[in-house]
Amino acid sequence: TRRSSDLRIPWQVNYKFSTKKFTPFISVGVTTNIRINYTEYIPALVSYLTIDSEYGKGMTLLQAGINSGLGFEYSISPKVTINTEVEYERAVRFFGMYNTDKTNNHNLIIQATLLYRIK
Repeated sequence: TRRSSDLRIPWQVNYKFSTKKFTPFISVGVTTNIRINYTEYIPALVSYLTIDSEYGKGMTLLQAGINSGLGFEYSISPKVTINTEVEYERAVRFFGMYNTDKTNNHNLIIQATLLYRIK
């Protein structure tokens, strides 16, 4: 089995609809995924997945895409905030080295964060 680790870096702009205790927001941005420790691939599997073309160029280490999301922040106290978001991401896949390969990653991310302000 071949394994790799990926670093996902989302760059987003958030628009908050209010500054009250309950604050809904929307976000839009770009995502950069970087494959960190990828060293090998399984040629038979890649050949099967890319039947229309010969796979000889290797795999790209960088993947970029767009993302958007909806969520809300709820301020429990001046120092504690809960952030919940549903985000959709679409990006060209790591195997996307050929012009004929039009497949994409479609990721749905649901996340909840508890934020604590130190000052």
